[in-house]
Amino acid sequence: MDADLAEFVETSFGSVWAVETLLFLRRERERSWTYEELVQQLRSSDAVVTEAAERLVVSGLLTADENGAVRYAPASPDLERLADRLEAEYGKAPSAVRRMIVQTPLSKLRSFADAFKVTRT
Repeated sequence: MDADLAEFVETSFGSVWAVETLLFLRRERERSWTYEELVQQLRSSDAVVTEAAERLVVSGLLTADENGAVRYAPASPDLERLADRLEAEYGKAPSAVRRMIVQTPLSKLRSFADAFKVTRT
């Protein structure tokens, strides 16, 4: 996975469910989906779907209408291309994408914690 795609994954997806949500909405891009419908379609929980969808809206990958329903609508052609590449990468190497998502918060947390370690001199 190249650096641009890795950065996109690290900054846009807080969970594997966010990737699954994005890919589902890309396939069903012709309509808006309520959170309740997404919970049913993805067989997930309200909390997981809400967190994933809200993060994807902030990332510029989804839009929300006045009723709160979301749809796939990347804010730029660059985001569309990154989403295309993510879909291809996830299709051929899903475990690599999953590992990147799962490991990212831990490595950042470790770096932050290490900054406060007291060393003896």
